[in-house]
Amino acid sequence: MTQRPDILDSILVAGFLIGIYLSLEVSLGAGIPIPALSAAAASGLLLLRHMNWIEERHFTALLLVLFLYLLSIFFAPDYAFFTERLKGFIQLAYSFVAGYGFFIVATRYDRAALARIFLILCLLILAGTALENYTAFKTVSDSFRERFYDFGVYASDKRDELLYGMIRPKFFTSEPSYLTFGFSFLLFGWYGLSTAKLRLPLALALLTAASFLMRGPTLLLVLPLIAACELLLNARKSEGASMRLVALPALALFLLGVGLWAGAALFAERLDAVLLGSDPSFFYREIGPALATIAKHPFTGIGLTGEEYLGNDIVAIYMSSPAFSPDWATDDVAHIITNYFWSHWIYFGLGWGLALVAAFSWFLKRLDVPSVTFCWVAWIVFGQSMGAYVSPRPWSVMFLASVIAVLAKRQPVGRRQGADAPQMRETGWTAREATT
Repeated sequence: MTQRPDILDSILVAGFLIGIYLSLEVSLGAGIPIPALSAAAASGLLLLRHMNWIEERHFTALLLVLFLYLLSIFFAPDYAFFTERLKGFIQLAYSFVAGYGFFIVATRYDRAALARIFLILCLLILAGTALENYTAFKTVSDSFRERFYDFGVYASDKRDELLYGMIRPKFFTSEPSYLTFGFSFLLFGWYGLSTAKLRLPLALALLTAASFLMRGPTLLLVLPLIAACELLLNARKSEGASMRLVALPALALFLLGVGLWAGAALFAERLDAVLLGSDPSFFYREIGPALATIAKHPFTGIGLTGEEYLGNDIVAIYMSSPAFSPDWATDDVAHIITNYFWSHWIYFGLGWGLALVAAFSWFLKRLDVPSVTFCWVAWIVFGQSMGAYVSPRPWSVMFLASVIAVLAKRQPVGRRQGADAPQMRETGWTAREATT
């Protein structure tokens, strides 16, 4: 078997990314949902095709991380919720394996070749949202949503018209925020992998087009991630202290200014609602989850997927909002916390939370990821727009950031092809594997 991905691998990688974008869910018996099934299926096929690429040290490290997660369940309060926590652990293990399958194949790609897959998907989504906005294609997208999604089908079109002056597109996702998350995820992947000299202006152009077509503030999360790519991955000592100490911080400030301008210009009504405390989405994603971390057991946590244990407290927190409305969904506590970063601390508290961060960081080091900090930055930033801690989506962010970090070290921006063998040896890859 060749040591380079082939066309079938590219199809499966694209299938994994599309599966993360759609996140279609299938439920098994005993109330166990299988999120992003198509993404996991694509990743499983990648693993089956390239089992010889699985390294023992990777597998051992992953098992130890999962063991620590499992151990935390036995120390969680109230054993009446043990079964639910065990279901959450099974979903988490499934998500880790799905992400790892993508990782071991994606890190075998040429950096620019993998970037093209992300760019093609970004362009397809932009074209699709334009069609949905300006043609009758919206009926096709809506029909797909109604047929394939059982939960979270967005129906707040009147709110969209008040805040954005338009009904926001969904393009086969269940709601607009999933569309903007998916596009942001793919744009981040393209930018982090691209070696094009004009990647920054092109990224800003794509982001501008997406902002007008999708009208979702989640898109602005791409800006700090672009800064992270430049500050943590693309800055090289050979470029001199002036580049690192002046130019890159200036770029970060420029991107911050762009983000503030875009927020004020494109999302003025939404920003006003946030500042007045009357924006339910902001409360659901930021304020409510943060307050829930200190509701009970802030040092030990409530246990993996233990929202029901904290049910009454969570509902009381959300009802305390000055903007609370009877229309807010508070009957399904498991779906109230829509921020996987805060979910980590709610589940595990400061004690278990830090231990699991350290364990997963060690796992990334065993994968030869050169910048663990970059991976956690990406994970935290995207966490402000998405929940479902145990699903593949949060961990696809982590594994994508890991792929970007590995390929950025192996093929730095500006390095010509064929000059990367030393970097490959540093990250556990041999020159022979690169040319086989």
